[in-house]
Amino acid sequence: MKIIGILAAAASALIIFCGTQFTLSLNAAVVGSPAPFPTPEDPQPVYTSYKGVTIGMSQADARAKLGESSQRSNSGDFYTISNTESVQVLYDKVQKVKSITVNYSGSLKMAPSTKEVLGEDVKKEADGSIYKLVRYPSAGYWVSYNRTAGGDATIIITMQVIPK
Repeated sequence: MKIIGILAAAASALIIFCGTQFTLSLNAAVVGSPAPFPTPEDPQPVYTSYKGVTIGMSQADARAKLGESSQRSNSGDFYTISNTESVQVLYDKVQKVKSITVNYSGSLKMAPSTKEVLGEDVKKEADGSIYKLVRYPSAGYWVSYNRTAGGDATIIITMQVIPK
């Protein structure tokens, strides 16, 4: 029993020592240097509009750019652009564009690449799917690129306001 007590005390001392050393090294990194971590860059979006419609644009201007919608309401419009492309535009309480979601299905030849949307090539998963979301705080919105798995894939590109 005496050996177990000694081992327990030694283990406790080791845990306390390691914790103290970690805290000291962390404090030295934070306090000892003026800029311990690089300041993250504020990336600028590559994908800024769909057919001239941008986040924050008025409902009237968005409708003028996209023409007659298949479905229309004060909160959003749905447009069928072609057999392989559609777009949904959502509006906030003051009738400004808060979200644009573009869907490509069937033939994906007209769909933009991840580089055209996010500014970088994004590797496909083994099943062919892709998903990446990038936030652009200074622009006030985020952009996501989503490609479903399989041969009959769908690509969904969304731009949406970052809530304040």
